[in-house]
Amino acid sequence: MEVGYAAPVFGAGRFEVRGTLGAGGAGVVYRAFDRQLQREVAIKLLRQASGRDLYRFKREFRALADIVHPNLVTLHELHAADGDWYFTMELVEGVSFIDWVRPPRTTSGPQRTRADIAASPVNEARLRGALIQLVDALVALHRAGKLHRDLKPSNVLVTAQGRLALLDFGLVAGMAEGDPEKLAVGTPVYMSPEQAADQPLDEASDWYSVGCMVYEALTGKRPFEGDSEQVMTRKQTELPVSPASAGAPPDLVRLCMGLLQPVAHIRPNGMSILTQLGSGPSPTTRRISRSAPASNFVGRAEEIEELRRALADSHRRGVAMLVKARSGLGKSTLVRRFLRSLGDVVYTLEGRCFEREAVPFKMLDGVVDSLTAAIMTLTTENIATLVPKEIGALARLFPVMRRIPQFSEAVAASAVPPDPQEMRRRGFTALRGVISKLSRLKPVVIFVDDAHWGDFDSCVFLAEMIHNGEPGILVIVAHRPEDYLGVVALLKRSPGGSPRRGDVRDLEITPLSDTEALALVSQLAEDPSRAPQVVAAAGGNPLALTEMARTPGAAAGVKMEDLVRMRAQRLSPDCQAMLAVSAIAARPLSVEIAAHAAGVVGGHDEAATLSAERLATLRQVGGEMILHPAHDYVRTAVLGGLDTESKAGWHEAIARAFEAVQGPAQLDQTAVVEHWLAAGYPENAATHAVAAALKAEEALAFRRAAELYQIALTFGPWDAVGQRDLMSRKAHALVCAGSLDEAATLYGHAAQLLPDDESIDLERLRVEALLRRGRLDEALPAAERLLGLIGIRIPLNARASRTKLATQWMQMKLRGLDFTERDVTEIPPAKLLVTDVLYSVASGLAFADPTLGRVVQSELIRAALDAGEPVRVCLALAQEVGYAAAAGSRNRAAVEAVGARLMAVAKKLGAPHVIGFAQAAIGIAAHMQGRWKEAREQLEAGLAALRDHGAGVRWEIDTGDTYWLATLFYLGEWRELGRLTQLLLRDAIDRGDEVAQQSLRTGRSNNAWLLMGKPDEAAAQLAISMPTIGEGFHLQHVSAMVAATNIELYNDDVTAARKRLDEAWPHLERLGVLRLQQPRVELRSLRARVLLADPRADGSLREARALGDELIKEATPWAEGLGYLVRASSHAWVGDVDAGLTDLEAAEEALAGAGMQGYVQIVKLYRGRLEGGPGPTARAEAARDFLKDLGAMDPDAVAAYLMPWPG
Repeated sequence: MEVGYAAPVFGAGRFEVRGTLGAGGAGVVYRAFDRQLQREVAIKLLRQASGRDLYRFKREFRALADIVHPNLVTLHELHAADGDWYFTMELVEGVSFIDWVRPPRTTSGPQRTRADIAASPVNEARLRGALIQLVDALVALHRAGKLHRDLKPSNVLVTAQGRLALLDFGLVAGMAEGDPEKLAVGTPVYMSPEQAADQPLDEASDWYSVGCMVYEALTGKRPFEGDSEQVMTRKQTELPVSPASAGAPPDLVRLCMGLLQPVAHIRPNGMSILTQLGSGPSPTTRRISRSAPASNFVGRAEEIEELRRALADSHRRGVAMLVKARSGLGKSTLVRRFLRSLGDVVYTLEGRCFEREAVPFKMLDGVVDSLTAAIMTLTTENIATLVPKEIGALARLFPVMRRIPQFSEAVAASAVPPDPQEMRRRGFTALRGVISKLSRLKPVVIFVDDAHWGDFDSCVFLAEMIHNGEPGILVIVAHRPEDYLGVVALLKRSPGGSPRRGDVRDLEITPLSDTEALALVSQLAEDPSRAPQVVAAAGGNPLALTEMARTPGAAAGVKMEDLVRMRAQRLSPDCQAMLAVSAIAARPLSVEIAAHAAGVVGGHDEAATLSAERLATLRQVGGEMILHPAHDYVRTAVLGGLDTESKAGWHEAIARAFEAVQGPAQLDQTAVVEHWLAAGYPENAATHAVAAALKAEEALAFRRAAELYQIALTFGPWDAVGQRDLMSRKAHALVCAGSLDEAATLYGHAAQLLPDDESIDLERLRVEALLRRGRLDEALPAAERLLGLIGIRIPLNARASRTKLATQWMQMKLRGLDFTERDVTEIPPAKLLVTDVLYSVASGLAFADPTLGRVVQSELIRAALDAGEPVRVCLALAQEVGYAAAAGSRNRAAVEAVGARLMAVAKKLGAPHVIGFAQAAIGIAAHMQGRWKEAREQLEAGLAALRDHGAGVRWEIDTGDTYWLATLFYLGEWRELGRLTQLLLRDAIDRGDEVAQQSLRTGRSNNAWLLMGKPDEAAAQLAISMPTIGEGFHLQHVSAMVAATNIELYNDDVTAARKRLDEAWPHLERLGVLRLQQPRVELRSLRARVLLADPRADGSLREARALGDELIKEATPWAEGLGYLVRASSHAWVGDVDAGLTDLEAAEEALAGAGMQGYVQIVKLYRGRLEGGPGPTARAEAARDFLKDLGAMDPDAVAAYLMPWPG
C-alpha cells in the first residue's frame, strides 16, 4: 500500500491493513489481518459510492454469500460504517489464468505485454487442470441460479498449489431476475455476442467468455482484435481463426471453437464441457444442485489419502493439517484410524483438549506426555542426543519431562533464567528442538484433538512450529467449526509477517450421503428393514447412525439426545450418578473423584459399565483410571435432563470431591474454582482462584493467571487492601504477557484505592507501562503528575528544559559521581521510591522526548548517588551513559568516564545480570557515538547476561535488541540483520508486545526487508505499526518517518519522500533530536539522499553538498564517511569526475575505519562506475558480488537508496 502514517481503518480497529492488492475505478482491495477471526483476509472498499456502484457492490457480496465452493472466492461479511461500504473475503494469493497456463519465460512486471504472452508456450497440463476447476465453479454458480457476466483472465486466479479461484462478482445477476441495468456490461474482449447486443442472457453467455479464455490460452492471442466496437460487431457472426493453426490439441480446439459459436444454444453446456475434459462435477457442485451432502464417509478413502499425502509431503517440509467437522462426523475416529494404519513407522504425539480443563498449555499437555513416553523407549545413546541445552527451562514448563532419567540428571546442571518471559521462550525453544531431533530418527506426527477448546499459550508454540515447517513433522489439529477462543485461526497465522515455511492445509469432514449411510446402517442394524428409517432420522451423522442402528427399538425420528437418555435410564442409580458427574465435569476425572462426587463406593464397576454401554470412555493415565463422556452427544443429553438446581448440586459435589481426594499440594485449583462458581459459592471460588493464579504464573501461563486473578477480584469479599493487592498481581501478570495497556489501566485502578502519598509506587508502575507501551498522549500528563507527587516539577517547554539542563549540568559537574554506598535497609523507603520513580520516567522518556528525559535523568543521577543504594546507582549510571553519549563523539571522554564508573559499581556488586545491564548500556552508548564494533561486542555480551540472569528486564532486553540490530545494519552484517529481525519480531508477536513489534517494524530495523529486496513487505510492516504509534510527534514518529522515506527512496518515489521529509523537518527541530549527534547525522544523511535522488530540482545539489560538509564537520569517522559520500554523489551528478573520485577515496577510508563494510562496497561500486574502463568495471562487479554476500539481494537497488548516484 502507499506508505504513510495512516492506513485505512475498518471495523473500529478490528482489521489491520497490511497492503494494497489492487484498485479499480470504484474500489480498492486491501490485504488485512482480521483480529476477530485471527487470519488474513481481503477487504474490498467501495471508493465512489454512486447509486449504481453501490448496487453492484452489494450485489457482488450477496451473489455468493450463501454459495460455498472451493473454486469460488469465499465472501465473509458486508459492512457499512461512516458512509463507507466494504466487505471482507478470502485472501487468494495467485496469478491470473493466462499467467498460470502460459507462464512467462522470465519474471515480468504486473502487466505482461501481448507479445510476451504470445511468446510463452502453453502448459497443457496446467490448462486442463485449471479448466476443469473453472468449469466446475461455473456449473456450481449456474446451478445456484447465478450468471457471472464478467469472466476474464484477471478475474480467475490460480495459487501456487494449483487451486483456481473465481472472483470479482460485481456483475453477477440472477438468471430469472429483471436487471434494471443495461446488459452490455463487462469486458468487450471476453463478453458474448448476446451480451454485447443487450440481449437476454443465460449460462451460454458465460461459456462464451470461457471460450475466449481458452482461445487465448491455446494461441497466446485473443479471438478478435481491434477497438471495442469492431470486436463486438465481429462476434455477432464470425468465428475466429482456429487454434489448430497454432498446433493446439485437437480435443481442446473442438471445445474452444464450440464455445465460441455466435449462436448461444449451439454452445456446449457445463456438463458437456466436463465430459469432454474427461471429468465430472465435483461433490461440492453436486451438493449445491440437490442441497444434500455428497462426500464419502464409509472407508474415508479420500480423507485418508489426503492425510497420507500430507505425511509424505512432510518429509520435505513440515505440514499442518487442520481437520474440521461438526460434532459426530468422525474427525477423531478418522485421524486415529489413519495413525493406527501407520504402525510404528512414526512417533505419534497425541493430546486432547476438554471444555472445562484449564491446565497450563492444555493443547500440549498430552503431546508432551506422549513425547516423554516415546523418548523413554529409545536407547541410552539416542536419548543423550535429545537432551536440550535449556533442559531446565523445559522441565519448568513441563515437569513430566523429568521422568526421563537423562533429562532429570541434566536439569541440575542447567541454568534457569529468572525472567519468566525469557524462561518460557527458552522452554519452548528447547521443546521444538527435542521434537525436531526426534523427527530425525523417524517421522513425528503431532495430533491435537478438540482444539476448539484450546488455549492461546499453547497456540504460540504450535503456530511457531507450523510456521517453521521443520521437515519430518506432521501436525494434525482436529476441531469443530466453533473456534470459541480463536485458537485454531491463530494456528494459520504467519508470525512476524514473514513467509511461512510450513504448509498449512484444511480438511473438512462432511456428512454421509444417503447411499453411504444406508450401507453403514445395513451393516450394524439387527433388523435391516429399519435402515431407511434410521438414515432418515440421523441426517448423515455417523455417530447418530451407529447409535440408532445398534439400539433395538429406537423409534423413527428419535433424536440422538433422547436415545442417550433412554439408554441411561436403564442403568442403575449409581451408574446414572457417575454419568451425571462425568457430564457435569466436562473434563477427564479420576474414577476416585467421580465416585466420591456421585456418592458411590469404589466406582470402578460403574465406570466399566458406562464404558461397556458406550456412554463413557475409560482409560488408564499414570496409574489412575480416568473417566469422561464418550462424546459431546452424551454430555448434551445428560445435561438436558437436569434442572438448574441439580446441576449446581453436582458442581458442589465435584468441588468437594476434589478437595477431599486431592491433598493441598496436588489440588487442581482451577477445576475447583470453576465448580464452586457453577455451584453458586463465589467466595469459595475466589479463594481457590488466587492459588490457581499463582500456579499458572509458576507455569508461565500469564494470560491464564490474569484471568484467574480477575475471577478472584470479581467474586471475593476483599477489602480495599485485598483488591489493591489482587489488581497489582493481575497487572504484573499482564505485563509478563505483554499486555501493557491493560496493565496500566489496572495499576491506575489500584492506585485510586489509596491516598496520593501511598499510591506513588502503583502510579509509577502505571506510568512506566504507558511509556513503554508508547501511549505518550496519556503517559506524559501522568508522568508530570507523578513527578509532582515526589516534589519535582518538569519544564513546560523546550527553552525552559534547556535552561534547567544547564543548571543541572553545572551542579553535577561540581558534585561528581562519587557516592557513599549504603545497604538498602539503611535508606528511608521514601528516598528509594523517589529514585524508582525517576528511573521509570527517565528510561521511558529516553525514547519519547529525549530533551525532557534528560532533565528527569539529571534528577535521577543526583537522587541515586545521594541515596547510595548500589543497584539503583547502576541503573542511574546506565541511563547517564546513554544520555551523555547522545551529545556526540566530542563527549567521548565523559562517556567513557561514566561507563567506567558504571562498570566498577556493577562488578563490585558481582551480580551477572547487573554486569550485563552495564555492558548493554555501554554498548548502546558506543552505538550512539558510531563505535560499531565496540557496540556489538558490549551489546552481545550484555544481552546474553540479561537473558541468562535477569528478571523483569524484558523492556531492557528489547531496547538493547533494537540497538543491536541497528549496529548490524551499520556494520554491513545485513544477512544476520534480516534473520534476527524476523526472529525477534515473531517472538514479540508471540508475547503480544506491541512496543517491541513497533521498534522492529520501523526505523533502521525496517531496512531488513529492503535489503532482502522486499519493499512491499517493508511497507506492509510499517503500515502495521502505524496505528500503535499514537498522537503527537515523538521519537516513534521519527522512526516511522525514516522507514517510510527509505521505502519511498527504494521505490524511486522521490516526490513523496521529499514531501514527507519537508513536512517532518519542523517537528524534528522542535523535538530537539537535531541537537543530538546520532539522529542529526542520520537525518541529515537522509535529507541529502532525498535531495540527490532528485538532483534536477532547484538547489538540490547545492543543499546536498552543504549537508555533506556538515556531516564531515561532525568529526567522527562514520559521519565523515557519509559526508564524503554525499559530496561525491553531488560531484558525479554534474560530471566532476576528479572531485568525485577524491571524495570517494576519503569516504572509503573513513567508512572502513568505522567498520561499515556495506557502505565501503557501495563506495567501490561507485568508484568503478565513475572511473570507467575494464579494470574499474571489474572492481565494481566485485563490489556488487560482495554486497550480495553481505545480504543485499539487489545490490544496485540497495546502493541507490542508501546513496543515490547517476546512471
